Amino acid sequence: RSEAFGIGIVSEKEIDKVGIKRAVHDAMMIAVSEVEKKLKHSLDYIIADGGIYLLKGYDMESINKGDENHYSIAAASVLAKVTRDRIMLEYAKKYPKYSFDSNVGYGTKQHIKAIKKHGLCDIHRKSFEPIKSLLDGI
Repeated sequence: RSEAFGIGIVSEKEIDKVGIKRAVHDAMMIAVSEVEKKLKHSLDYIIADGGIYLLKGYDMESINKGDENHYSIAAASVLAKVTRDRIMLEYAKKYPKYSFDSNVGYGTKQHIKAIKKHGLCDIHRKSFEPIKSLLDGI
Protein backbone atom coordinates (compact mmCIF):
# COMPACT_ATOMS: atom_id res chain seq x y z
CA ARG A 1 0.00 0.00 0.00
CA SER A 2 1.35 3.37 -1.01
CA GLU A 3 0.76 6.41 1.13
CA ALA A 4 2.10 8.86 -1.45
CA PHE A 5 3.99 9.11 -4.69
CA GLY A 6 5.76 11.89 -6.52
CA ILE A 7 6.59 12.45 -10.17
CA GLY A 8 9.67 14.44 -11.09
CA ILE A 9 9.73 15.98 -14.55
CA VAL A 10 12.60 17.88 -16.13
CA SER A 11 12.47 19.43 -19.59
CA GLU A 12 14.37 18.27 -22.64
CA LYS A 13 16.22 21.59 -22.56
CA GLU A 14 17.34 20.89 -19.00
CA ILE A 15 18.52 17.40 -20.01
CA ASP A 16 20.58 18.88 -22.86
CA LYS A 17 21.94 21.60 -20.56
CA VAL A 18 23.00 19.53 -17.53
CA GLY A 19 23.23 15.99 -18.93
CA ILE A 20 21.11 12.92 -18.25
CA LYS A 21 22.79 11.97 -14.96
CA ARG A 22 22.12 15.36 -13.36
CA ALA A 23 18.64 15.55 -14.93
CA VAL A 24 17.69 12.16 -13.43
CA HIS A 25 18.99 13.35 -10.05
CA ASP A 26 16.97 16.57 -10.31
CA ALA A 27 13.81 14.66 -11.31
CA MET A 28 14.27 12.31 -8.36
CA MET A 29 14.68 15.25 -5.99
CA ILE A 30 11.44 16.77 -7.33
CA ALA A 31 9.62 13.45 -6.80
CA VAL A 32 11.04 12.99 -3.29
CA SER A 33 10.10 16.56 -2.39
CA GLU A 34 6.51 15.95 -3.57
CA VAL A 35 6.26 12.82 -1.41
CA GLU A 36 7.70 14.58 1.63
CA LYS A 37 5.17 17.41 1.21
CA LYS A 38 2.29 14.96 1.01
CA LEU A 39 3.48 12.96 4.02
CA LYS A 40 4.53 16.08 5.97
CA HIS A 41 7.83 14.47 6.98
CA SER A 42 11.14 13.48 5.43
CA LEU A 43 11.65 9.98 4.08
CA ASP A 44 13.38 7.38 6.22
CA TYR A 45 14.51 5.11 3.40
CA ILE A 46 14.30 5.11 -0.40
CA ILE A 47 14.65 2.17 -2.78
CA ALA A 48 15.13 2.70 -6.50
CA ASP A 49 15.77 0.61 -9.58
CA GLY A 50 19.40 -0.29 -10.31
CA GLY A 51 21.39 2.29 -12.19
CA ILE A 52 19.62 5.10 -10.38
CA TYR A 53 22.00 7.50 -8.75
CA LEU A 54 21.86 7.77 -4.98
CA LEU A 55 20.63 11.02 -3.48
CA LYS A 56 22.84 12.71 -0.91
CA GLY A 57 21.24 13.18 2.46
CA TYR A 58 18.95 10.14 2.12
CA ASP A 59 19.29 6.56 3.28
CA MET A 60 18.83 4.98 -0.13
CA GLU A 61 19.43 1.74 -1.97
CA SER A 62 19.70 1.21 -5.74
CA ILE A 63 18.55 -2.36 -6.52
CA ASN A 64 19.47 -4.12 -9.77
CA LYS A 65 16.30 -5.30 -11.52
CA GLY A 66 14.37 -3.71 -8.69
CA ASP A 67 11.26 -3.42 -10.86
CA GLU A 68 11.24 -7.24 -11.16
CA ASN A 69 11.59 -7.86 -7.42
CA HIS A 70 9.85 -5.00 -5.60
CA TYR A 71 6.24 -4.00 -6.18
CA SER A 72 6.90 -0.40 -5.18
CA ILE A 73 9.69 -0.02 -7.76
CA ALA A 74 7.56 -1.72 -10.42
CA ALA A 75 4.68 0.64 -9.61
CA ALA A 76 7.00 3.66 -9.83
CA SER A 77 8.20 2.43 -13.21
CA VAL A 78 4.61 2.17 -14.46
CA LEU A 79 3.77 5.66 -13.15
CA ALA A 80 6.84 7.10 -14.89
CA LYS A 81 6.05 5.37 -18.21
CA VAL A 82 2.37 6.36 -18.17
CA THR A 83 3.29 9.96 -17.31
CA ARG A 84 5.87 10.11 -20.11
CA ASP A 85 3.44 8.57 -22.62
CA ARG A 86 0.76 11.12 -21.69
CA ILE A 87 3.24 13.96 -22.15
CA MET A 88 4.19 12.55 -25.56
CA LEU A 89 0.51 12.38 -26.57
CA GLU A 90 0.21 16.10 -25.77
CA TYR A 91 3.33 16.74 -27.86
CA ALA A 92 1.73 14.73 -30.69
CA LYS A 93 -1.03 17.35 -30.86
CA LYS A 94 1.47 20.20 -30.93
CA TYR A 95 3.89 18.52 -33.38
CA PRO A 96 1.76 16.16 -35.54
CA LYS A 97 4.43 15.72 -38.24
CA TYR A 98 6.57 13.60 -35.88
CA SER A 99 3.96 10.93 -34.95
CA PHE A 100 4.71 11.15 -31.23
CA ASP A 101 1.35 9.45 -30.62
CA SER A 102 2.74 6.21 -32.08
CA ASN A 103 6.52 6.40 -31.48
CA VAL A 104 6.27 8.25 -28.12
CA GLY A 105 9.62 9.85 -28.84
CA TYR A 106 11.63 6.74 -29.61
CA GLY A 107 13.91 6.78 -32.66
CA THR A 108 11.80 4.64 -34.97
CA LYS A 109 12.48 4.64 -38.72
CA GLN A 110 9.33 6.73 -39.21
CA HIS A 111 10.46 9.25 -36.59
CA ILE A 112 13.96 9.60 -38.09
CA LYS A 113 12.39 10.04 -41.53
CA ALA A 114 10.16 12.84 -40.17
CA ILE A 115 13.17 14.57 -38.59
CA LYS A 116 15.09 14.41 -41.87
CA LYS A 117 12.08 15.80 -43.73
CA HIS A 118 10.92 18.49 -41.26
CA GLY A 119 13.99 19.16 -39.13
CA LEU A 120 13.97 19.16 -35.36
CA CYS A 121 11.18 20.52 -33.21
CA ASP A 122 11.60 22.22 -29.83
CA ILE A 123 11.35 19.03 -27.78
CA HIS A 124 14.06 16.98 -29.48
CA ARG A 125 16.97 16.33 -27.11
CA LYS A 126 19.99 17.43 -29.07
CA SER A 127 22.46 15.65 -26.79
CA PHE A 128 20.91 12.21 -27.47
CA GLU A 129 21.45 9.79 -30.32
CA PRO A 130 20.46 9.70 -33.12
CA ILE A 131 19.79 13.46 -33.02
CA LYS A 132 23.36 14.23 -31.94
CA SER A 133 24.78 12.37 -34.96
CA LEU A 134 22.27 13.99 -37.29
CA LEU A 135 23.34 17.42 -36.01
CA ASP A 136 27.03 16.51 -36.29
CA GLY A 137 26.42 15.62 -39.94
CA ILE A 138 24.99 19.05 -40.77
